[in-house]
Amino acid sequence: IDTEPPLYNPTAPPLYNPNTQSYEVGPPGAFVPPTYTPIQMQGNSGVITVQPSETVYVQNRNPEDHYLILSVVLSIVCFLFGSWCALCCTIPAIFYAIEARDAEVRGDRESMRKKHEMAFCLNAVGFIHVSCTTFNTTISVCHYMRELTAGFEARVV
Repeated sequence: IDTEPPLYNPTAPPLYNPNTQSYEVGPPGAFVPPTYTPIQMQGNSGVITVQPSETVYVQNRNPEDHYLILSVVLSIVCFLFGSWCALCCTIPAIFYAIEARDAEVRGDRESMRKKHEMAFCLNAVGFIHVSCTTFNTTISVCHYMRELTAGFEARVV
């Protein structure tokens, strides 16, 4: 004698009632479709809850820049203006910006925040250094040109 009910019973009422547009609980073992809740957005991420299974996290695939473009531009400027010491700040800033983007894609917000701040600080120090170097070089060249032209004017008169 078989004590389990069959999974398919042709005489059972339908699980979906088109009049009420809802699903009804059927006999044991019958398929009941999951219910969905709307997407709840939290920053770049969305949460879709499917009952009775687990929560599914949806990640936006457009992560932030995290100062990556600024780091690359500053590195090029430092290289062109000969501010080699500032490269010691801007090159690590590139790596921190890339790591911050990777952490954002993974959903590790704490690591993303720390690496984002570190990239910003390194870029700020690099920018200050290259600005001071450029300013000092400009003043030195102007002073040298002034002395050079002053000596030339004294010889002409």
